Amino acid sequence: MFGSTNQQSFNILSKIVVDQHWIADISSCKMRINRKAFIPVLWCYAMWTIWCLIMVNQPELQDSDNIWRSIVRIAVVLIPGIYWLRKSNHAEEINKHQRGMVVGIIIALAIATSSLVLQIGLLGMQYTVPRQFTSWLNWIILSPIAEEILFRGIVFQELKKTNHWIIAALISSILFVGLHLPTLILIDQKSSFEIATYCFQLLTTSLLFTYAVHKAKSLWASIIPHWMNNFIAMGLVG
Repeated sequence: MFGSTNQQSFNILSKIVVDQHWIADISSCKMRINRKAFIPVLWCYAMWTIWCLIMVNQPELQDSDNIWRSIVRIAVVLIPGIYWLRKSNHAEEINKHQRGMVVGIIIALAIATSSLVLQIGLLGMQYTVPRQFTSWLNWIILSPIAEEILFRGIVFQELKKTNHWIIAALISSILFVGLHLPTLILIDQKSSFEIATYCFQLLTTSLLFTYAVHKAKSLWASIIPHWMNNFIAMGLVG
């Protein structure tokens, strides 16, 4: 039974990862604007920027454990995202849940292993498991679900209707990075180099998650590793 399950998991992963036709002729790819893909993003950009400006004027709200950050994320990103996902019928296109969970767990384990080796082993960073309820609710649980629904469940799927999937993945990933800029600039006040480095990390991670969703046909392929990524990020010190 155990060997059969392993073989099934391996077969699913092989079909997803090994694709001889994934390298497209980029010169033939033309970007076509799909306005339906940008309406949810513009809403979230506007509301999240306003929220960041409010936090600038109310510094006590900047505490990562403040419950208001969870409430705003639910109201601004999660609930509208679920509404747009149901309205667009994209949920039917990404309903391969078993395949998505297998791929998501494998990617999550890869992220955990690389963090253990690189950040803790080589860089000597320390890890402490987050203990605050709001840290789990906002950063580890809600944030990945909300962002994956918006960018991989709606924007990427909508852009694929009129663009090659590689173009759709790149645009949706750039938009994903853009949502983090108000926090980086207004709240965290990172330097230009720090912002550029963090944005590059976000972009590469987003492209990986988008490819996983594209091949697995399930948001679980990106939600699960996104959970792991944030779980590790919240506990690293040093």
